[in-house]
Amino acid sequence: CIAPHEWNTTKKYLALVGIADAMRYLHSQGIIHRDLKPENVLLDKEYHPRICDFGLSKCFSVNFSKSLKLTMTGQIGTPLYMAPELLRDDENYGPSIDVYAFAILAYEIASGHEAYFERIEKESSFKLTLKIINGERPIRTKGITDKMWNLLVKCWSDKPEERPSFDEIFYELTSDANSYFPESVDEDEVSEFIDQLHDETKI
Repeated sequence: CIAPHEWNTTKKYLALVGIADAMRYLHSQGIIHRDLKPENVLLDKEYHPRICDFGLSKCFSVNFSKSLKLTMTGQIGTPLYMAPELLRDDENYGPSIDVYAFAILAYEIASGHEAYFERIEKESSFKLTLKIINGERPIRTKGITDKMWNLLVKCWSDKPEERPSFDEIFYELTSDANSYFPESVDEDEVSEFIDQLHDETKI
């Protein structure tokens, strides 16, 4: 489908910031979403994101180091947004599976394409899943800046312990707003949105 005219660079950037902020809040409360994907991110009338559908979410202890893995059962989620450790049916995993899903979602927002769009018609989902397990990731397309690409590569790392936390992602995104897209963002709108996020956190 064709995106509306209002879905501009600033709105895309705010979507990434808003999703990262919502996810860092969830993780701070000991909740793993486990099914982060476009269908589970709603946009309000201002195109600000809201995370939804917690049917597959799971609680974990917030008193753990980033490298600690937790034991959970059952392969869950949507394959193209599932971290490799889930596709391997590894029962030992942690909150970084949401970071991997965020990377695929962020790629789609930044590129305007579905992840693996160049292969999705040619290969079965099973074959594509095997390639993801073996380290293949979406290709870099025109319009993805160096800064965005470097963030994506870190977030979809095959090694969960090397993925950044959502606190780190949020800090990176908000400390250098104009490096993630080729076009400039509206800094006043960005500042207003971040202030709004801070106000919501205080409630």
